[in-house]
Amino acid sequence: MDPKVPASSADAKPTLETFATPAAAPARRDSARLRHLTRATIGILTLAILYTCYFTQEALLPVVLAFLLALLLSPLVSFLERLYLPRVAGGLIVLLVLICGFGAGVYGLAQPARTWVKNIPEEVHTLQQRFEFLSGPFHQAQKVREKIETMTSSQPAGSAMVVSSGKPGVFVGALSSVPHVLGDIGVIIVLTYFLLSTGDNFLRRMVSIAPGLREKKFVVGMARDIQVEISRYLLTIGAINFGLGCATATAMALLGLSNPLLWGAVAALFNFVPYVGPLATIAALALAGLSSFDSLGHALAVPGVFLLLAICEGQFITPYIVGRRLEVNPAFVFLWLLLWGSLWGLIGLLLAGPLLACFSIVCQYVPSLHWIFVMISNTATEKGAEV
Repeated sequence: MDPKVPASSADAKPTLETFATPAAAPARRDSARLRHLTRATIGILTLAILYTCYFTQEALLPVVLAFLLALLLSPLVSFLERLYLPRVAGGLIVLLVLICGFGAGVYGLAQPARTWVKNIPEEVHTLQQRFEFLSGPFHQAQKVREKIETMTSSQPAGSAMVVSSGKPGVFVGALSSVPHVLGDIGVIIVLTYFLLSTGDNFLRRMVSIAPGLREKKFVVGMARDIQVEISRYLLTIGAINFGLGCATATAMALLGLSNPLLWGAVAALFNFVPYVGPLATIAALALAGLSSFDSLGHALAVPGVFLLLAICEGQFITPYIVGRRLEVNPAFVFLWLLLWGSLWGLIGLLLAGPLLACFSIVCQYVPSLHWIFVMISNTATEKGAEV
């Protein structure tokens, strides 16, 4: 007679623990530890990159500028190459044209810039006299503060204050930095020429490292897409900013403001800095207009016209030409500007816009970084997730 199975044992229903393998729990723990380790590694790597950018800015700035210039000028060199001109000669011609144009622009704008900087104290004094009725309460408060400081001063009556200046003057410091600036410009020119003349050598090295044919095709397609997108974006934004500078110079000349070419160059250069650059241009034009014209309406028309031009450029021209797929969250743009401004100062602010565009394009096309593009973009698409 067969032994009877207890009812409680026969009627028991299988649970998840019944089918779970003994190695499932350790595997889940290992996976969680791997995720935490990966996040910690990414955080440490990010901090290491930021510290490296901060402490080696004198060496990295020329390299970054050279790479951006090479990406900007690469389409022109490729066009000359399609006309059966070797890249060595095409890169040299494009670079010489750029140097001549830059030198002519600096030579033509140097004197107006020196004159404007020299007249800044006079312009500020003119504005103070013009709006003196607004500064009355502040002057009274300052007089009260000076009286209180005089009454509470502990300095003996017969003592004399000795003021010593241990720092060199502004012009002496500027002259002492000229050799360093010229050396950086030389490094930028030489490195840019080598990057333009070598062409796709670095890409061929990457393809040779890839293990299989599928990986080689993936590397070639992704690298070429990223290079084309970045070059096209930098060239387009440069052309748009140049057009904004020409329009600003024309408008300032029609309004009768002195040195219109200088203000056009300022508008074009500062427009590379998102949000902050146009605001700084508006403030500078407001100062110039209020110190140049007696009529308040005429003076306010100077920054007002540029504001209209900036709105047309930012809301209509750039979105229509470039498209809205590279729009970045304004909060992230502000944090990005703070980051590069604190790392590299004014030059960091000027480079923040192009660097942000390059970073966004790379994150858009690299599958493992596409989640960053989704996080920072206003209109993130799935393009680039599958190349």
